[in-house]
Amino acid sequence: MREDDQKYREVISLNVQKINILFIERKKLTSTNRLSKVEIKKLTDRLAVENYPDLSDVELLTIIELQTDLDNQNTELLIDIVKKTGYPNENNTVCEKYAGMIFRHSQSKYFDEIKPLIEVELKKGNINKATYDFFIDHINGRPFDPRF
Repeated sequence: MREDDQKYREVISLNVQKINILFIERKKLTSTNRLSKVEIKKLTDRLAVENYPDLSDVELLTIIELQTDLDNQNTELLIDIVKKTGYPNENNTVCEKYAGMIFRHSQSKYFDEIKPLIEVELKKGNINKATYDFFIDHINGRPFDPRF
């Protein structure tokens, strides 16, 4: 992974109600309200020291964007790894984190590429049926996830 996959996820989960309202109101980052690189650095520094900072709408939307960018980078990296060496396991890589969470956080734009990869990895025995089902559940909109 390029960075900790969970870097901003806790802040997002702690603000889920506020975020849902932002989405309902269709609030987005635009060129007029987007934080500068300096402001983003200050925000990420603040997140590192404050456990539960009170965040503005723009700060929350920025964190979602940062997490999405991170998820996309990690998804692309894991897709490349799977294509080259197979799904990461103790025999072919030293992986400190559970790589499966990367595909579980992947955006829909990657689903057409991920699905055939995990089908091959299941057939090869590099992932088990439970892991395959975990990924497919996400690709299918998480119908078996009790949170949704």
